[in-house]
Amino acid sequence: MLGTCGCGTVKHMSKGKHTLRLWRRGMAGVTMAAVVCAASPSFGQTLESELAGLLLDHPQIKSSQKVVESSRALIRQALAQFLPQMSLSSSIGPEVTDGPGQRNRGLERGAIVQTGIATTVTVTQGLFSGYSTASAVRTAHPNKWLSMITLEGTRQGVLHEAVNVYVNVLRQNCLIAMARLNESNIQNQLNLEDERVQRGSGIAVDVLRAKSRLQLAKERRVNFEGGLEDAISTYSQVFDHAPEISAMLDPIPPLGIQPEILDEAVETALKNNPATGQRIRDQRSGHGAPAIGVGPILPDDRFDLHLVI
Repeated sequence: MLGTCGCGTVKHMSKGKHTLRLWRRGMAGVTMAAVVCAASPSFGQTLESELAGLLLDHPQIKSSQKVVESSRALIRQALAQFLPQMSLSSSIGPEVTDGPGQRNRGLERGAIVQTGIATTVTVTQGLFSGYSTASAVRTAHPNKWLSMITLEGTRQGVLHEAVNVYVNVLRQNCLIAMARLNESNIQNQLNLEDERVQRGSGIAVDVLRAKSRLQLAKERRVNFEGGLEDAISTYSQVFDHAPEISAMLDPIPPLGIQPEILDEAVETALKNNPATGQRIRDQRSGHGAPAIGVGPILPDDRFDLHLVI
């Protein structure tokens, strides 16, 4: 009788220690999830550093910058039409003089051979071009403005996409940590339900339900891991390198940027939105169209000065 009670006591203490170990594992999982999701380090792959490198090396931004440089060159090209144009041509080579005069004097054909040098300088100054030059200048300036608006829109689009990608990687990583914690808790619950059934204080239905919940938790974890792989792939496409998830930090939104009232937010959007500036440019760009259409039917007066040396 005493031996039987002693064995039961030992068995009960063994199960209590096993339950304590399961509880400690659950608390360790909670601590791990909190460490993964919290941005406690002061150094790492911050969003600011990633965006700074992106603004310097992104191909779309570089392409828009080249378009801006090209539009500025077109302005200089249009203004150059007001300046005089000078052309220089020169020729050098042997000259053979043959004609009746040489033959009457008894000279043989090809007797007069000399080296000929001819230089021509032509200076052209436009006087009136049917307003086409002035219209070209007026059209070049809005085109430069449009290219600058397009550059700003490209920058905003790239930054918006980059921020979403960065945050999505952190989000998927935290979801995986919480899914693993949930899976660990359900596994512990399954073990406890199994122990209750073995002791006779539980029912088999609870064990089956715990197994079903554990299966769903594993499916969610697998889905989150697939989402993290997709997020990493998009991150590599945007930033041109794979993320270091362990060094990534939660972005801290700067205070004071969001407008306090709705009217201020609308005014800021109308002032800084590239789409709004593009519509205004499209309205103003039509002012130079009449001069371009009338230009071909008006006279084109130029002053030419030819100097032959």
